[in-house]
Amino acid sequence: MYKGFLRFKSSLLPGTAISLLLLGFACLLFLTLYFARDANTLTQIDSRVYGLLKFTLYQAFLSTVLSLIVGVLLAWALAHQSHFRGRGLLVALFSSSLVLPTLIVVFGLIGIFGRNGTIN
Repeated sequence: MYKGFLRFKSSLLPGTAISLLLLGFACLLFLTLYFARDANTLTQIDSRVYGLLKFTLYQAFLSTVLSLIVGVLLAWALAHQSHFRGRGLLVALFSSSLVLPTLIVVFGLIGIFGRNGTIN
C-alpha cells in the first residue's frame, strides 16, 4: 500500500512543479509592481481597476472550485459506476471535446483550399 502511494505521489510531481513555478512567477510580478523604485505603481492604479482585479480573482476562484467539484463527481461516477442512466451520453460528450477542435480546423481548411474556397 505504501509503495502504491509513492507511485501516485511521484505522478503528481510535474503538475505540482509547474503550478508552483507559475505561482512563484505571479508573486514575483506582484512584488515587482509593489516595490517599483520609480513610483509606487500599485498606489497609482485607479480604484476601479482594484475592483475589477478583485472581481476577476473572485470569479476565477469560484469557477475553479465549481469545475473541480463537478469534474471530480463525474470522474468518480464514470470510474466506479459501470451502469447508470446517461453514462453513454457523458462519455460521448467528453469524447466530443477531443474531436471538435480537429473538425473546426478541417472545415476551415476546406473553406480556404476547397473547390469553392478563398484561394482556389
